[in-house]
Amino acid sequence: MLKAVISSPFATQSGYGHHAREFITNIIERKGTEWDIKLLSMPWGHTPFTYPVPNEWRQRIVPLPLTEQPDIWVQITVPNEFQPVGKVNIGVTAGTEGDVCPAEWIDKINQMQITVVPSNFTKQVFINTAKQHNKQITTNILVVSECFDD
Repeated sequence: MLKAVISSPFATQSGYGHHAREFITNIIERKGTEWDIKLLSMPWGHTPFTYPVPNEWRQRIVPLPLTEQPDIWVQITVPNEFQPVGKVNIGVTAGTEGDVCPAEWIDKINQMQITVVPSNFTKQVFINTAKQHNKQITTNILVVSECFDD
């Protein structure tokens, strides 16, 4: 069984917390029988840790420092916080709301094997920023659209 750790602000009342909870729910539903999924509850600015975390998730929480390298490391945050911790590293980010991002973000997304973004716009911002700073994007950027389906 693959060991996976998802680092995110899932216990916070924040937009990234909400995004993390959706991501975690889907991963547990899809990979919960194949992966041993553990959770790291990380801060999001000064947002309180007041989201009512389900008991099943509480049992998955692991403390820092990690005692072994996970097979899969998923980090849900802004790119400047990405760190390659696992054997395979996946960054999940909303990216930016503008048409440029800090050039350093390209270096950080390149530390991950996969970077997941919510829109083609965000992916294009990374591509354009890389070009503007003569940087290459070496990570695979996947667009996983978020939508409302009534």
